[in-house]
Amino acid sequence: MAHSKDLFAQLEPAHAQSLRDSFPIEQWSSGDVLLKQGEPNKRIHLIESGDVEVWRGEVGQPDAILITTLHSGDCLGEMSTFDDLIITTTVVARTAVTTRSFIPEDVTEKHGVRSSVVTNLARSLVRRLVKTNDNLVAKHAAERNTQELLLASLMMVGQILVTVSLYVFLLPIAEQLKSVLPSDSLVSFGFIIFLTALTWEFQRASPLARSAYGLDFRN
Repeated sequence: MAHSKDLFAQLEPAHAQSLRDSFPIEQWSSGDVLLKQGEPNKRIHLIESGDVEVWRGEVGQPDAILITTLHSGDCLGEMSTFDDLIITTTVVARTAVTTRSFIPEDVTEKHGVRSSVVTNLARSLVRRLVKTNDNLVAKHAAERNTQELLLASLMMVGQILVTVSLYVFLLPIAEQLKSVLPSDSLVSFGFIIFLTALTWEFQRASPLARSAYGLDFRN
């Protein structure tokens, strides 16, 4: 979401404040819905005081996701003012909230003020899209790492189970070799060595770090 100061960045502070004061004011109680997902919106809302929550999905339902919390000085609804887009989130007052709202046509064109505000609004939207893209890339990278760890773990468990099955299969043969072996535990000891080597080789060839398997003995 943009900050209201960003929208009036090229204006003198007194001029920007006078412009904000000219917009109609609205009062909201805690729990009131300022914007509802799926509905049209043509106004940009400036938060004068209070906090609001931005939700994706129906608020109060298990699948609803709290995206962020906005505070005094933030603005909302700016994206839906372009090309008659519908609102993609629901905004609910977390506390008592005071807002001012406007449409670009409410801003005077004198001295290029409206063009400046619209340009700043477009810049804010571009920054938000870039940030959203970066967040998605980071999220997908984390999900990919999780999937790689799960796949590697399943493959490792599969190899261990195959090795254990082979050990059980060879036990009858080991009984026949007891008379020539110096110790009854030699077969079991050999199995442990083989399983350890198999595990170590698997994690060495894996793209994941040893610490992902709990095998980093340096710590």
